[in-house]
Amino acid sequence: MKIKLFYSYTREDETDRDELEKHLTTLKNNGLIDEWHDRKINAGDKWEEKISEEMDKANIILLLFSTSFIASPSCQKEVEKTLTLKKEKGTAFIPIILKKCAWKDVEGMSEIQALPKDAEAISLWGNKDEAWSNVYEKIKEKVEKLRNEIKPTLKNNFKNILLDNPASDCPLDKIFVYPDILEVDKSEQKLEQNEVDAEKLCDIKFFKHKYILISGKEQIGKTSLCNMLYLTYIDKGLFPVLINGNKIFGKAIIGDIIEEAYQEQYECTNEYWDINKTNRVLIIDDINNRTANDSNYSTFLQSVKENFLYSIVLIDDLINLAGKSTEHNYFYLFSGYSIKSFGHKKRSDLIKKCIENNENSQFDINNIEQVARLDKDTKHIDTIIQSNIVPSYPIIIISSFNIIETATPQDTKETSYGHCYHAMITTQLYRVRIKPDSMNEYFNFLSGLAYFMFNNETKNASKDDLEKFKEGYKSKHILNDNEIIKKLINAHILVVKNEVYSFQYIYIYYYFVAKYIADNFASKKVKAQFRGIISRIHKKDDFNIATFSIHHAAGDALDILLENITLNAMGTFEKYSEATLDKKETKFLIDAIKNKELKLPRKQHNVTNHRNQQLEQKDNLQPTIDRQEEIIEDNEDNLDSLTIEILKSAKSMDLIGQIMKNQYGTFKKDKLKELFEEGQNVGLRLLKSFIDLISKYPDGLKNLIEERLTEIEQESNQSFSQERKQKISNRFLYDVIFGWLYKIVDSLGYDKLISISDDVNVNIDTTASKLINFSIHAWHKKNLDIDKLKSLYQSFDKDRNHVAQYILKDIVSRHVYMHKIGYQKKQKIESLLEFSTQNQISIQSKLN
Repeated sequence: MKIKLFYSYTREDETDRDELEKHLTTLKNNGLIDEWHDRKINAGDKWEEKISEEMDKANIILLLFSTSFIASPSCQKEVEKTLTLKKEKGTAFIPIILKKCAWKDVEGMSEIQALPKDAEAISLWGNKDEAWSNVYEKIKEKVEKLRNEIKPTLKNNFKNILLDNPASDCPLDKIFVYPDILEVDKSEQKLEQNEVDAEKLCDIKFFKHKYILISGKEQIGKTSLCNMLYLTYIDKGLFPVLINGNKIFGKAIIGDIIEEAYQEQYECTNEYWDINKTNRVLIIDDINNRTANDSNYSTFLQSVKENFLYSIVLIDDLINLAGKSTEHNYFYLFSGYSIKSFGHKKRSDLIKKCIENNENSQFDINNIEQVARLDKDTKHIDTIIQSNIVPSYPIIIISSFNIIETATPQDTKETSYGHCYHAMITTQLYRVRIKPDSMNEYFNFLSGLAYFMFNNETKNASKDDLEKFKEGYKSKHILNDNEIIKKLINAHILVVKNEVYSFQYIYIYYYFVAKYIADNFASKKVKAQFRGIISRIHKKDDFNIATFSIHHAAGDALDILLENITLNAMGTFEKYSEATLDKKETKFLIDAIKNKELKLPRKQHNVTNHRNQQLEQKDNLQPTIDRQEEIIEDNEDNLDSLTIEILKSAKSMDLIGQIMKNQYGTFKKDKLKELFEEGQNVGLRLLKSFIDLISKYPDGLKNLIEERLTEIEQESNQSFSQERKQKISNRFLYDVIFGWLYKIVDSLGYDKLISISDDVNVNIDTTASKLINFSIHAWHKKNLDIDKLKSLYQSFDKDRNHVAQYILKDIVSRHVYMHKIGYQKKQKIESLLEFSTQNQISIQSKLN
């Protein structure tokens, strides 16, 4: 930690100040000191405020005395402030006598040892270099003493506690990503849109004279956040002290609590209160554990206010703090924030760190194997989390990564995803000391309870309902019901609010309903229920139960489940053939691609930045997507038939994709081909229905889009030309086609299934299947096969299918933006696919 020096002097003595700076150069070069004087004030700064601010930051204030100094009003003020800082914060100061003057008569100076030796003015020394050398040595001694006094050193056992990672054997600082936090409107206790990266809390300037209050749900990572902030403050030379909220009870005395924590956490010989107030930081984790009454809690907060400039409080719910003190409310002291679960960008950052830890090497965007692993692991974890059925918390992401990458299911009846969910649940049970030989007892009970809720068409149970279930369960099974319910609540498997019991996370409910169905599939009732679930696959609950059933099922049960799913998929848009995207089908898109130039990235293109931009765009769109899903979910029973068919198509592809990705080692190739083809056909039939609709009513959809644009004009006071409206409408048609092709690739594509995709493509042999197959190869093999690309492009050109050529170029362009491609290969692609400006003009002429 650098010791900050502040020079207090008068301009008449500037030459002497320069001389002193020269003599202190060694200390500066060795990183021991940081200096400031008023010549460092920038244009536009308010000089009085800046001087006061820098004096507050200083560890040592150097008072350069002379008659001019004593006579200067501004210097007098600086002396007064120095004495105040000494009294309030313990800031050190050193008088340095430049010229003979009545410095001892200045208030507060008479008892102070001044420099140089014997306080003889430097101007009176025969050898001034000797005088300055004496000043240098004494300042150096003071600097070293201060550094030894304030250098923070943690006890090893406490540092190990801070670095302990609940989700991994890797130390926390090696696999940690700061979350985003949302600012809270304290008056209404609601979230604002002001989003901040929590890493900004590492800079105490962010506090802006306010304490920081951070709320977050169970397991979202509050403790890990405060531990990392603690370690960061240590690196910055600050002295954070960490206490748990349960320490604040009764007549809580801050001095005793803090001093005890300080002695436990630091290798120290001095008292915590000897440390400069500007270097103290108080972190209180889990304030909800405290049992202080209102008046005692208010007294404690008042003590914090008096003793700390910086404090961070971690809490489950802001209301638990905001409403505690009625007589003395100190909530106004805090800036409130709420931790967000990880979005796409943060998830990607954390997965990169997981890969780095697993491979013991830094992630490199030029390493195609690491990039492939990142994209594959991201897809796995996104699938596990789905539409937030599993919370996107760091502990969940890291656990999922470790399980998918390293674990082999002990129970071969479960898929890899099923094993991942199983591991997350058992981990929670192990934490409350459930023994392995008791797991089946708990899993059977939870399966029965979830199925009981499912039969009651709800996802919770009242106290009376729970008693009714337990009575029925005990008639068939041995059950210690008092112990089991208590342990399930402590394990955060169940939660109880107002005597209503439910599962802590919705994925646990889906997991156990599906487990019951898979375990009891021989029952006619259960089979009938599953057929009903599949017929309602467009609904969120039914889709997730069907998905989880696949994770559990094996043998005959799996075959029957599969038959139901396949038959349901075949019935979706059954009146339509599969889209081929030949020249005739895509004719309506000619206007959409006219004058719409595609480009490859420039030479200086940064792949990492582009990927981050794409992830941030997805994060920005996510609230809109979530709202749309909520609207659909709230109106599931009143959806029109077309919307239901579209949703069924999407869900069928996702479900078939998950089956293949999880069971590729179980099924024979013919079965995988059958599944892949049916999954692809579902998507292509939907695409065909859209194409036929446009062909039958060519102006219908365009008119609807233009009507909506007119509404937007009226709502936002902006104006679109008719030409602009036409372009937007045309582009929308293209985006639907391209977006649905991407959906097929995303649902069915997998590196282990590329040969299956190849066989299906050879069998179907349409433009659509070729584009899908090429896209799967590009993304999952991380390779653009130049020969295959050339063959496709030339065959589309021979057929005069310019829309297919454009789609192929679009696939390639997006791929190159997302991956590091060598210059020579990029040049070949640019030439082959006619990306140059001259070639674009030539292509556009063909479209006219």
